[in-house]
Amino acid sequence: MVNQVLKTIQKRRSVVKVLPSKLDKETLEQILNAGKWAPSWINSQP
Repeated sequence: MVNQVLKTIQKRRSVVKVLPSKLDKETLEQILNAGKWAPSWINSQP
């Protein structure tokens, strides 16, 4: 069973489709602000 799990994990692929739409400035600022406030490993805050 473990071998089947490993084979499944190895064969897994992610497909991402990006739409050509643009973000408005307010939405982009909200996303960047969320990233600033997100926790970091051992509070390193690079």
